[in-house]
Amino acid sequence: MASPSSSDAGESELCHLFCAASLGDFPLFKKRVTVLQKLGLKIENIKDEDGQNALHVAAAAGATQICRYLVKEVKLDIDSKDGDGNTPLHAAILGEHFATAIYLLENGANPNAASNLLRTSLHYAAEKVVTGPKKLLKLLITKGAEVNAVADVGTPLVQAAFRGNKDFVKILLDNKAEVNVISYQLTTPLLSSILTSSIECVKLLLKREYKLNEYYLMAKLKGEEAFNRKDYHGAIKWYTEAYHCKQTDAAMCSNKSLCWTRLNEGGLALQEATACILLRPDWPKAYHRKGAALMLLKDFKKAADVFYQGWMLDIKSKELECAFREAIEAQRNKQKSSSEIIIE
Repeated sequence: MASPSSSDAGESELCHLFCAASLGDFPLFKKRVTVLQKLGLKIENIKDEDGQNALHVAAAAGATQICRYLVKEVKLDIDSKDGDGNTPLHAAILGEHFATAIYLLENGANPNAASNLLRTSLHYAAEKVVTGPKKLLKLLITKGAEVNAVADVGTPLVQAAFRGNKDFVKILLDNKAEVNVISYQLTTPLLSSILTSSIECVKLLLKREYKLNEYYLMAKLKGEEAFNRKDYHGAIKWYTEAYHCKQTDAAMCSNKSLCWTRLNEGGLALQEATACILLRPDWPKAYHRKGAALMLLKDFKKAADVFYQGWMLDIKSKELECAFREAIEAQRNKQKSSSEIIIE
């Protein structure tokens, strides 16, 4: 713990305060608080060089009684952040003081507060809680912790799989953690568990992926059946279900874009087509979908540009060539119509 910084004469008292918090010495801590208050210092404004306040220090030490005093009587912000963006709840979990973490959660700590690296309490729990109580993990989720939050280390599931934490992997999977999310480091939960030779985690993830693949195929089929019946809203529903199983599947975005086009919803068709191109920038059909959406929105110039991009990816495509020429013609007619209005 870095020494507290203060320009006041009570600097030594600040050191005593933080030391008492780190030792969990409640009587001594209260005594130091009284001294500092007499010096005119507000406890909420006292931080060390790392931006930690007394609540961070007490939580990191597992000093639950001091935490209770600071939260209930001193009224310190339970979600205050230090220089790294960590909250007292983060500090308690990182220090593996699970009883303190549970106290903070049960008294209003935000389970989704994120550090400067976007790590949440679930990320830290996945990193630290290997043999810790399942109560903390379940309480985090019950309190609304986002199981698919993405940080620099990926999602909590990626982190748990990397640590070989099979209990945490199972809890996350049971609470709809996504197994196919690709993190910033281009890894998935399954790859993380393979890299660390966690056989139990590999088995759990493979079992879930198998179930997801079965559901994906079923949802895709139902989407196709709805589309063939011209039930485009129904098709969108099932294609969305399929996409949730495989979020790298550009075809589902393409299919949804086509459905929205058939429903004359140009904006939504464009949104799905743009997502499709992001997933597969080398796929000509994605550009056809986007061009069709732009035609519906009567943005013929942009439509022509997009059709041309797709055509260049597949120079033999008569469909894209015709679409490009139709967009050019539509733009000419639009300009001609505008000039005639001006002349009149």
